[in-house]
Amino acid sequence: MADTWCGVDREAKKSPPSTNKISAWSTGQITCFLDALQVMTTDKPLRISTLEAMNKLYHLAESQNSEILFRYCKLAIASEDESIIPIAVRFITSQGRMKYIRPLYRSLYRSKIGKEIAIDTFLEHKDIYHPIATKMIATDLKVAIEKSSSNSSSKMNPLLLTGVAIAVAGISVAFVRRTRK
Repeated sequence: MADTWCGVDREAKKSPPSTNKISAWSTGQITCFLDALQVMTTDKPLRISTLEAMNKLYHLAESQNSEILFRYCKLAIASEDESIIPIAVRFITSQGRMKYIRPLYRSLYRSKIGKEIAIDTFLEHKDIYHPIATKMIATDLKVAIEKSSSNSSSKMNPLLLTGVAIAVAGISVAFVRRTRK
C-alpha cells in the first residue's frame, strides 16, 4: 500500500486507490503502512494533495489512536501541510507521552510552518509535562525554561495560596489545642 501511495505521489497521472482497504486492518498494520511511507519519503516528502487524498479515504487525521495519529502528523508536518497544525497542537497538548510529544515538537520546530508554533505551544503548556520531558523538549527547541518559569513563578496561584493559608491555620489550631492539654 505504501508503494501504491508513493506511486500516486510521484506520478501525477496515477489516481489514488478508490477503496478503503485499511479499514479492516489492525492498528499494527496501519502503523506499519505509515512507517513504510515515512521511510520511503525521507528524502522527498509526500505532496500535500497526496496527503489530502489519503486522509479523505482513510480519515487518519481524525484517528483516536495515538499511534496512528502520531505517524500521520509526522508525515503531514514533513510535507509542510498547514492543515495538520491544529491537530498536532491538540495532540501534543492533550497527551504527555514523551514517545509522541518530543518527536512532534522536533518535527514542528524543524519545519517552515511550525517553528514558532512549537515554541509558543511548548512555553504555554510546559507545566503539564513530566519535568524530564520538559527539560528535553526545551533543549530540542533551544528554549531557556528558566526565563519563562521566572515570570510564572512570581504570579502565585490564588487557590494555592488559599489552600496553604487554610493548612497553616489548621496546623496552628491543632498545635494550640495540644499545648493547652
